[in-house]
Formats: sequence, structure tokens, C-alpha cells
Amino acid sequence: MLIKCSCQQCNGHIEFDNSHNGLSVKCPHCFEITKLVAPPAEPIAETTVHSQAGNNFRNSFMGDEWKSDPMSEKQKAMLILYGVIFKEGLTKGEAAQLIDNAINTGAKPTVETQAKAGEVWGNYRLTKVVEEMTRAVEIISDEATTIKTLKEAKKKLKESVQNFTELIDRRIETIQDVNREIRYEKTSEWLKERGF
Repeated sequence: MLIKCSCQQCNGHIEFDNSHNGLSVKCPHCFEITKLVAPPAEPIAETTVHSQAGNNFRNSFMGDEWKSDPMSEKQKAMLILYGVIFKEGLTKGEAAQLIDNAINTGAKPTVETQAKAGEVWGNYRLTKVVEEMTRAVEIISDEATTIKTLKEAKKKLKESVQNFTELIDRRIETIQDVNREIRYEKTSEWLKERGF
């Protein structure tokens, strides 16, 4: 049975088979690691009052507080990627709805929107790498630092750098795809000019 959950990073909706519940996967929207979590089973309500109580329970269990938080940088990059025009100051809930609408209408990223989204997300990820490096330097400098703290700092820095290098790899692939397409078009034109 297919069920849906939200990405823990960008709040984009992910549909998956319930047999994959609990697995960590890369989000198809933001490419970050997220855990697939099945929504709680809906209680069978005998009356409208019980049904409303069930809804209130679900809302408090799953939490809607995130929806009023300011839009994340990842969401901003996703909106740019799909060419959605938006105003600054959106909430996470508003941004998530706009992203879902764009995906559901079949919007496709263009070369320009990929470059703009990559720049926004790249700047954000680079900032995070610098923050992790600064934290690591502070931890290394502290003579009272434990081995456990050093290992945790190393792990966070390694993840941060890996995420940034994966972002660069995706950008390289995009540029290579564009260059291949340009070469193909030029070759086709050359062949047409020569009567092939």
C-alpha cells in the first residue's frame, strides 16, 4: 500500500510503499537524507465528536508548528528550481504548498532555474561547512575536549563537506548535460548544412 510522509528537511511530500516505513532515503525534492515515517493510523470514529477528537490528536501528534516557521533556505532553493515566483517572508507551510503545487502541475526545472537554485543552496551549504569548520577548530583548541566530542565534530564536518561536494557533483552533471545538448545541436546543424 502506498502512503505519504513529508521530508524532514524540505517538507516536500514523498509517496512510498508502507513496507519501506522507517528507512532513511534521499528526498527526491531536495536530495537530502530523510526518514520515511508512516502517518499514525486514523482512528475509526463513531461520531463526529470522536472524529474531531481524532483530528485534534493527529494534529498534536504530528505537529503543525513547523508550518508557521520562516521558510528554509532549502525551500527557497526548491521554489527557484521550479520557477515559482514568491515573496520573501513566506512560512514553511506556505512554501511547502507552493512546492507541492509546482510538482503536481508538472513544472520542470530549466538550466537557468537549476543554476539559480544551485547558487542559493550552494551559498547556504557553504555557510554550513564554514560553521562546522569553525566549531571543529574551537573543539580542537579546547584542552578539555573528550574523544567523543572530537569524533562527533569530525562526523558533522565530514557530513557537511560531503553534502557540499555532492551539490558540486550535481552541478557538474547539469553543466555536462547542457554541453552535450549544445554539441548535439551544433553537430546536427553542421550535418544539415552539408546535406546529411
